[in-house]
Amino acid sequence: MPKLVPAIAVVAIAVAAGFLAGRWWPAEPPALQTSTALFGQERALPEFALTDHTGAAYTRRHLTDGWTLLFFGYTHCPDICPITLATMSASVNAIAALGGEAPRVVFVSVDPERDAPRSLRAYVTTFRDDFLGVTGPHEELRKLTRALGVAYARGGDDPEYLVEHSAALLLVNPKGELQAVFGPPHAPDAIARDFVAIRRHLES
Repeated sequence: MPKLVPAIAVVAIAVAAGFLAGRWWPAEPPALQTSTALFGQERALPEFALTDHTGAAYTRRHLTDGWTLLFFGYTHCPDICPITLATMSASVNAIAALGGEAPRVVFVSVDPERDAPRSLRAYVTTFRDDFLGVTGPHEELRKLTRALGVAYARGGDDPEYLVEHSAALLLVNPKGELQAVFGPPHAPDAIARDFVAIRRHLES
């Protein structure tokens, strides 16, 4: 029986304890890397109203009818965000190499003050043309982050401020529910194998 692992690894901010409480396994789960947490009881996401990098509305409905991989960050991030987005691009290629259909990748900016749709588009498409960037008011962002157990915080009032945020990748299933979390360190081949295993396990 694979051991259970913590749900979310964070950078500088601890996610609330007990995130995995009350989870159950409907069947024997697949063998996954130790930094991946698969939830046997999915977490439904709330309604929210954000804007994507084309200026169109982005809501919970856009997280249905397909698998989605979410990552929260910001375009001025000096290290974690560009490294993770590059890793996600390599993961998409690795999933395709395994013969699987890759999930949509959505980069959610938690820095709406600086990340307007145009700058988000320029940023995410640097890594891959089909990556989508979304953002919105903090009150709408927090509806989503709180439901996912993701924390973020602005670091001071300096114009070049940093934003502390989670480094985890969150997998949302086609029903718009949180299904799994890929914690760091992130390796494209491992993410690809785990995603394919999770999808086969749940769709079998």
